[in-house]
Amino acid sequence: MSANTNVKTLRTILMMDAATCLVFGLLLCLGTVPLAGWLGLPTDLLFYAGLVLFPCAALMYFTGKQAQPNRYWVWLIVVGNVGWVVASFGLLALPTINPTMLGNAFVVVQAIAVIVLASIEYRQLATTAKIMAA
Repeated sequence: MSANTNVKTLRTILMMDAATCLVFGLLLCLGTVPLAGWLGLPTDLLFYAGLVLFPCAALMYFTGKQAQPNRYWVWLIVVGNVGWVVASFGLLALPTINPTMLGNAFVVVQAIAVIVLASIEYRQLATTAKIMAA
């Protein structure tokens, strides 16, 4: 696979990550009250988690729009995604949080989706760096 193909794939994944952050940010901010009832998660948690996703989406979008995404920004995105996953599972371990079965599933499924995106971003970044170094 060529460096150009890897860069294109990385840019595509970054744009997908940005789109999912934007959509989930809107969902969490605009649907806070009904989601809190269905998921058994605090409204403030949902709302502020949604707000956090907007600058993340912007960073992913602008990094993905670069002809050659800045590797440090991509690293920041990967680390941020891993942090989100750790926080998601940490949330479920808190004794003060009592999500419904749907809430547990929601947290786990979105965490899995985020770690999949982070692992693809990481692999594409690593592969691109190897190809360009050769």
